[in-house]
Amino acid sequence: EEKTGSITDGFVPLQVEAGKTHTYILQLKFFKTGFNEIKSTLIPREQFKFFKNELYQSLNEKKTAGILLSGMLLMMILVALLNYYITKKAEFLYNALYSMCMFLLIFLTNFLVMNPGWFKGIFISYLDLLLLITGTILYIQFTRYFLNTKEQYPKLNKFLILESQVISILMILYTILHF
Repeated sequence: EEKTGSITDGFVPLQVEAGKTHTYILQLKFFKTGFNEIKSTLIPREQFKFFKNELYQSLNEKKTAGILLSGMLLMMILVALLNYYITKKAEFLYNALYSMCMFLLIFLTNFLVMNPGWFKGIFISYLDLLLLITGTILYIQFTRYFLNTKEQYPKLNKFLILESQVISILMILYTILHF
């Protein structure tokens, strides 16, 4: 019985001689997500580098759109930080942090789309939701400061505070249940 140890990049190296058959038993740890997938592909050792390069580096319409959207969000972050620097208004800082969460969400989703590594599993199973919830809370804060709801719309302000608290509690519960 031969053990290969921990596989961290998603690829399991095997050697099969011509005309021989082997039985392999893999013990796998799946992430808590609906996107777990096992795909078996035999690749000659000399082609493996090219296979990984094609897997990670190939561009398609979805990746191109993700790169463009990430670039736009990066520009939004810079503009919001510049506005914060000039005016010292908190709403621009909240907007920059919200844009940063959305940038990370879109960029990492786009970057990890064909990456079979462990970080993709953690990202898809937990970190993407954390970025989405954090971004939502930051956008609510941006809205509260931008509209001056504390003075202009006190009922709306209370509702937005309550909404942020409920979303935060739900994220904490999800974190406890997830781990």
